Amino acid sequence: MIGLEEKFPFLPSGEQYVSLKHEDDKVVVFEKGELVFVFNFHATKSFEHYRIGTRWSTDHDLVLDTDRVTNSY
Repeated sequence: MIGLEEKFPFLPSGEQYVSLKHEDDKVVVFEKGELVFVFNFHATKSFEHYRIGTRWSTDHDLVLDTDRVTNSY
């Protein structure tokens, strides 16, 4: 997360929005600055292709994936 903040400064942004809280799936999605964060807190479920909505109509780039060994940030 520190490397992510260094490349995409999101902490100073006053703009933030929680766009999804799903209790059964244990998923939280929020936007902060120009980034979208998707957190999966479920102990046994992993999700691929989880559909979420954002304020942007363009494609999104994945810059941090904690399931991967290397990240692109």
